[in-house]
Amino acid sequence: MKTFNSWGHFPPATVSRPHRVTSSDRLPEGVLLPRGLGRSYGDCCLNNGHTLLLTESLGEVMSLDTDSGVVRLGGGVSFDQLMRLCIPRGWFPPVVPGTK
Repeated sequence: MKTFNSWGHFPPATVSRPHRVTSSDRLPEGVLLPRGLGRSYGDCCLNNGHTLLLTESLGEVMSLDTDSGVVRLGGGVSFDQLMRLCIPRGWFPPVVPGTK
């Protein structure tokens, strides 16, 4: 495992980078914090020296219920990908971030 520094470089975290996660997978022990694409400003991905799960490779759309608007996504799906999936089907989230 490698260490990871956020924009503010405090504190470093140990990194685990799964490429696919299923219910039978054995994840690292201890306090885990999933981190998406890392596009937020600041140090919200900090885990105080514990393990970060880097999920950018988990870009799978698992399901979309077009009746309810419920979508199941991997942690590596970008907001842009989500919008390209949902808008043509008549769905748009009530709250949106400042970037794609």
